[in-house]
Amino acid sequence: MRYATCEEVRAAGADPLFEGEPGYRKELDRNGDGLACASDDEPTKAAPPPEDEDDDVYYANCSEARAAGAAPLHRGEPGYRLGLDRNKDGVACE
Repeated sequence: MRYATCEEVRAAGADPLFEGEPGYRKELDRNGDGLACASDDEPTKAAPPPEDEDDDVYYANCSEARAAGAAPLHRGEPGYRLGLDRNKDGVACE
């Protein structure tokens, strides 16, 4: 899937797009934080991790988690973080 604009991404219900996911393009990532079509301009990589994240395991994106055989990730499991949980339901990379 190739989206021309963030409006197309939002209309498809695919926002935000994480780097490595289908449809992600650097041109849609305004601040270069690996998160395209995000609702804010603040870099997500600079944000402190929520307390429920496991600092010992980190996946940059869902493609990386899937390649490691770890997806889906559930809240409280190593590697889970809100940045990978699109709908914030406690299950990332579903």
